Amino acid sequence: MIVAAIYATIFLAAAVLSGENQVRAQGNPTPTPEPTGLIKEITPSVRNLNVDPGITISLSINVIGLQNVRDQSLGSDVVFNWSATDGELPRNEEGNTTVRYTTPDRPGNYTVSVSTSDNCRGTCSTSFSITVRIGAGDGSSASAAVNPPGPIPTVLTDSDGNNYEVFTPEGGGSFDGERFSINAEAGVVPNGEYIGVRMYENGAASNAGMSGHRFTLSGAIYSVAVIDSGQSSATSYKLNDVATICVPLPEMLLGNIAEVQMVAVSDDGVSLTAMTSDVRVAPALAVCGYTSTLPVNVAAAIPGVPPALPEEDEDTAVLPATGGVSPASTPPLVWALMIGITLIVSGTVTFAMRRQRVRSR
Repeated sequence: MIVAAIYATIFLAAAVLSGENQVRAQGNPTPTPEPTGLIKEITPSVRNLNVDPGITISLSINVIGLQNVRDQSLGSDVVFNWSATDGELPRNEEGNTTVRYTTPDRPGNYTVSVSTSDNCRGTCSTSFSITVRIGAGDGSSASAAVNPPGPIPTVLTDSDGNNYEVFTPEGGGSFDGERFSINAEAGVVPNGEYIGVRMYENGAASNAGMSGHRFTLSGAIYSVAVIDSGQSSATSYKLNDVATICVPLPEMLLGNIAEVQMVAVSDDGVSLTAMTSDVRVAPALAVCGYTSTLPVNVAAAIPGVPPALPEEDEDTAVLPATGGVSPASTPPLVWALMIGITLIVSGTVTFAMRRQRVRSR
């Protein structure tokens, strides 16, 4: 019976080891690579744009997946075919969801088109309407703009006491901060209403460690808030045309000035959207972007995956243990159990044999 107990103990320990190996195999399956997603449609970040002759701007498209969610990563391995009725575009290459377009030197109406057949299951073509004219920002095309009836205040205030500049259909509007601004020409605000617009610096712009991003942020994040005529915050307000947002060009990007553009940053910082934008040198170095939707958070950026987060200092002191230490894994416990039981059983057998010899004498 003693020998049988030994064999039973060994069998039990082996069974425990086998069970744990099965649990490990089930708990750590070999990862299966996710298939490349398909594109449902592409849309322009800004469909209509009024610009000056001979300037270089960034044109960006939104990539929409089959779940009707914008996902720029779906275009990371796709070559989009850009073309223009006039002006200059770069050579088409993989992942070109944003391009630098140089407008023609003469005024006129032009079209920039973009399409792809790769990874597409839907409408994967769109276009930008570019109006090039001298003094594009003089508001001369907004003769049909009409203000709401009655008096219009010059300043609006929200519930926290923040002041907003008033933007109207006939006069447009502007909010100027310290080296940052937002400006809307006449006709940008829908007829028959007015809004309050405020812009402010909203912390450092950093996306270090976010390897899924295709842009590296720099400088600061700037937020544009909007309230209606009743002084209530608006979560989404659509303009008739684009407003122009300008922020200072960060000094660390001076060496990459040809690549700098403006991106929209989601409130949680997880999502980035490239904006149609350009870099200006007067009256000061700035990157300016165009948007037809408010509110929005913006920042200066350059293409490229952001750097990894800094590693922890290896010299960081390790706190002393204040309690018992858990075993690193179960197998050492199992083997210790086997050895202990074997020693106990062996000792019991030896003791029994000695007693039997003494009795036989």
